[in-house]
Amino acid sequence: YATSVQAVYEFCRIHSLVHASVSELDLAMVEFMNAGFLEGDGGYVGSRLLAALSYIRPELGRPCDMAVHRAKQALRGWKRLAPGFSRLPLPWEVVAGIAMLMLSEGLWVEAMGVLISVIFYLRPGELVRLQVRSLVPPLLLAGAGHRHWTLIMHEQEHEGSKASKTGVFDESLILDLDKYQFLAPALAKLVANRPSSAPLIDLPPGRLAHVLASIGSRLGMKPSPLLYQLRHSGPSIDFADQSHDLMAIKRRGRWRSDSSLRRYEKGAQITKQL
Repeated sequence: YATSVQAVYEFCRIHSLVHASVSELDLAMVEFMNAGFLEGDGGYVGSRLLAALSYIRPELGRPCDMAVHRAKQALRGWKRLAPGFSRLPLPWEVVAGIAMLMLSEGLWVEAMGVLISVIFYLRPGELVRLQVRSLVPPLLLAGAGHRHWTLIMHEQEHEGSKASKTGVFDESLILDLDKYQFLAPALAKLVANRPSSAPLIDLPPGRLAHVLASIGSRLGMKPSPLLYQLRHSGPSIDFADQSHDLMAIKRRGRWRSDSSLRRYEKGAQITKQL
């Protein structure tokens, strides 16, 4: 319980949110829950938080959702859109099949959103915040250390940028595995002749989630895939074929603790599903 409440307080510190009064705490929790949903967490995180607040701050009453009614409403939507049970990672063959079907229907941007999310282990909210400037092309004449495409997350130098879920700026992710180099020409096309501040994946809100679920249903996937499954899938795929060891996966996924990593590293489930 203490860990759950501390996570909210740390979120408030990172994002300069006040939480002294009950109404301020209520609004801060709404922001926390919105961020949790966009980052791919399940609704159980919010349920545990409300239970923790009832225990640690008894002045809010039991249950405390009468005092923080906005947060309760946000939790209701969170649990509806991101159920508490764990969705299994998608095998690469399924990810590629989804992308190919999207491409066959002219949904090129949607396909790029899926592939980028899986290959770079992105949280759903991170994909939405990427801009064209976030994708740095290789400099072939600068040596071996600069020959791959790089994705820079949460750039601190640009106005309005936000820190990561763990409060970190300027995280670099490199497209360095040979098996993913097929994506390089598509990345070049994605940024060509576009303003640096334009969204990298320029889609209306909810569009990618809707298309992903629709394509999954047509492929006979039950239940339909969700956006946060893409972040689950990347590390599981790379661990299953031994492209990355656990430490490399932890760095690429930007997890601070091994316990967080274990939720996503499910390589054995890849083989089971196939």
